[in-house]
Amino acid sequence: MPAEVLVTDAVPGQWYVFALTAHNPGLAAARLTLTADPPLTLALTALEVPAQGSASIKLTALAASYQPEVVALRWESGDRAGLTEVTLAPNPDRDGDGHALPEAGGDDCDDERPLIHPGADERCDGRDDDCDGVADESAVDAPVWRLDLDGDGYAGWEVVRACEAPARAASRTGDCDDTDPSVSPGAAEIWYDGVDQDCDGRSDLDQDRDGVPVTRDCDDTDSAVFPGASELWYDGVDQACDGGSDFDQDGDGVPLGLDCSDVDASVAPGLPERWGDGRDNDCDGLVDEAPPLWGELLFTELGAQEGGLLYAEVCALALTPVELDGVLLDTLQLSGVLLPGGCVLVCGPTEALDCAGEVDPATRELTLWDAEGALLDAVRWDGWPLTEGAALELGTLDPDQNDRPEGWCPALEESAPLLGSPGALGPGCP
Repeated sequence: MPAEVLVTDAVPGQWYVFALTAHNPGLAAARLTLTADPPLTLALTALEVPAQGSASIKLTALAASYQPEVVALRWESGDRAGLTEVTLAPNPDRDGDGHALPEAGGDDCDDERPLIHPGADERCDGRDDDCDGVADESAVDAPVWRLDLDGDGYAGWEVVRACEAPARAASRTGDCDDTDPSVSPGAAEIWYDGVDQDCDGRSDLDQDRDGVPVTRDCDDTDSAVFPGASELWYDGVDQACDGGSDFDQDGDGVPLGLDCSDVDASVAPGLPERWGDGRDNDCDGLVDEAPPLWGELLFTELGAQEGGLLYAEVCALALTPVELDGVLLDTLQLSGVLLPGGCVLVCGPTEALDCAGEVDPATRELTLWDAEGALLDAVRWDGWPLTEGAALELGTLDPDQNDRPEGWCPALEESAPLLGSPGALGPGCP
């Protein structure tokens, strides 16, 4: 009866296993009785083989080396006996990784595991995967550890790969200066020293985070206070950082409580009453109570150039300030406040004088009207001796005298480019 032996597994110094397959071409079942020479041993010494069939049995042997060894396997079946020679040829690369054990002339340090051999990737498994004598070094699956170099509990940007956590590994990150233990996320910020202690990346010169540095912020501890902020009036805080009083909303210099309107700078105690504007400008409880009257505003000086009038001077003679808003010189609107004796100059077309406006240089009559259309003063000089380069001055400050030629005299003061005193009261006629 023929027999076939196949090597299926082998480990040096350990048992390895063979498979014996017997074939029975006869018409009746056969029973084999087996004996073997050392080092082959039999776990079973009997094998039943069906008629015209096959049966297998496992054989084991202790391998002494990786050298092939031939041993005898004897069998009997009834009155028949036979001898089968078995070649023991263990596999030197049992894990199939392409590397044999040193005993077989190879370089594999572990022939049980195909992932362990020279050139293999080192992994964090406690084994010497690449057979270099060191376990777990430069493992491809080693985690990345961030290091805390300054010992403040926060890692910076220094990292290492290692299977085990290094001594300076930290789970918290974000340290913007890992050489200074006083600098880390969550550290107390020391303002205005140029160091970002809490690593938030924001300016060290803007404590209240309103976007305005301390060099321009009048209160760097309040984010509602900075130049350009909306002012909350009367709370004692200068939100806009403009240095003005928080109790003077209109900026007229008079605080709330003394000002009868703190939202209108044209209204405050001591201001002149501006007649015609519908406001109580001087906070005396009366509105528009003091408009200019006849005789309070006078034409007091006239200057001439070639072709006609160069300038006209209007002066206030009242004992209280006179508000010009609403006063018309012909069709020209005047504005401002004239104190007693103060004068305003109204010019013709010239660059020599800085005047309130222009009048027609060919005119021979000037009039002043209040806002209600009442005549305040008038002067007519048609035919007067008003010559080019000269000026006439009102002799007597009388509204009834300045519309007659005899009420005027040549101005003798010198004021370039003319004789006269444009813009100020002259000495009058001799």
